[in-house]
Amino acid sequence: MLIKLQSRQRGAALVVSLVILIALTLLGVTTMKGSSTELIMANNLMESALAFQAAEVGLNTAEGNLLAGNDPANMLTATDADPNYFSKATWTGPAATTITTSLANITNNPQFITKYLGEWNPDLAVSSLDPGFGGYGQASTARRVDYFRLTARGSGRNGVTFRTVQSYFGRLQ
Repeated sequence: MLIKLQSRQRGAALVVSLVILIALTLLGVTTMKGSSTELIMANNLMESALAFQAAEVGLNTAEGNLLAGNDPANMLTATDADPNYFSKATWTGPAATTITTSLANITNNPQFITKYLGEWNPDLAVSSLDPGFGGYGQASTARRVDYFRLTARGSGRNGVTFRTVQSYFGRLQ
């Protein structure tokens, strides 16, 4: 006679497999969240780089204009108050010059603001703008230098990211 032994299953395999499944699900969700964050960070970095490049184009254009002797008609004078360069109203106002560029993936064309700071003339009394290249007690052979502060603003692809760069520029006369 055959005797069958029946063992009762308790479901331990089911519980273990559910715990492993939950752990793998949590690991997958965490990895996806990390990848999503890294993608956002990479996009922000690209936006920032595009805006910086556009601002640099604006700055180079402003310097090129000054070197060519083309002073912008809307240039701020030394006595004009400095605008708030981080305000949108400054860049939509009359002091800002917009340039056309062939940069790809930018929404708005770069802009720049030129402010004339004054001149240094070796034949006149020493001013606060004196660059310090005199003749050490001899007559100076230096020429007059006009000083400018150039501020440029560029935007990225989304039109929300902006970078502002500034340089000081001296032009020999």
